[in-house]
Amino acid sequence: MMMRVKLFLILFNTLQCMTLVTGYRTRFGMKQYVEYQIGSVDSKLILTAPHGGSLSPTTMPNRTHGCFDNETEQCIYRHNCGTPTRSKCKVLMATDTNTRNLAILIADQIEAKTGKRPHVILNNLGRWKMDANRDADQAAFGVPETKRAYDEFHEFVNNAKLAISPSSGLLLDIHGVQSHPEAWVELGYRLTKSNLNKNTVLAEYSSIKNLAATSSYTFEQILRGDKSLGHFMLRENLSFNSRVVPSPDTPSPGSGGYYRGGYITKHHGSRYAGTIDAIQIESPRPLRDLLYNGDKAYAIDLANAVIGFLGVHY
Repeated sequence: MMMRVKLFLILFNTLQCMTLVTGYRTRFGMKQYVEYQIGSVDSKLILTAPHGGSLSPTTMPNRTHGCFDNETEQCIYRHNCGTPTRSKCKVLMATDTNTRNLAILIADQIEAKTGKRPHVILNNLGRWKMDANRDADQAAFGVPETKRAYDEFHEFVNNAKLAISPSSGLLLDIHGVQSHPEAWVELGYRLTKSNLNKNTVLAEYSSIKNLAATSSYTFEQILRGDKSLGHFMLRENLSFNSRVVPSPDTPSPGSGGYYRGGYITKHHGSRYAGTIDAIQIESPRPLRDLLYNGDKAYAIDLANAVIGFLGVHY
């Protein structure tokens, strides 16, 4: 009897933690470290924000730089591994400010305009605790509590993908570029800066492989032409005529800064399997800072651009 009571209490506490009814259903992971705002049943869009959290539980040690193993010539990401080596095993811990709010605002705007709410997955932990856009070792440093939050984040992403497939869909990974002086919006498709500059882009190596394989448009049109997300962003003017790369106006970054997309884009996009494509969106600080003053112009423009892109391809 006592065992049944204990099992009931465990189940009750788990359900209480994982489900909250608001304007939409929200599932939380352990201690609300990660969050899944469940989208409409007919939504084809997933938004993730892995670097916008601020929770800093004392039960989780802060991440640090990894240690370099000279024998294997590999980085070791765990606490007490030896001497951290920033030059070879650097770990980024800065917050992508306002990206959590940006993802939610984009979802709100898309729902208001289309009646369909995207799936939204948020990491509420500070990046110095857990980085959901890295592999598990670098993300969690072997800390069980941190690793559980990491696993829950990616389980939520997989749940959202399952809610859409076998139909095609799109995941947008929302980030904030920190240091590139160009202050342009960077769209990452897992294609390198060199690929874009040299025009050696191949659809089968991109995170939108499924879209490229099933579309009647050319890959160039979808990537940086008149059917690209960059095109729809430029059409919306992006609040202050911000440049977008790649796009019809700026097809390649040249010598400028550019992020091609990280772990989420790589592993949750269609490069290796599946029907869910992925694009990483790096928004420059000036556009994200608008949210501090309650200015939603960028979020509205970005939502309109995404609606246009979805309308053509999904």
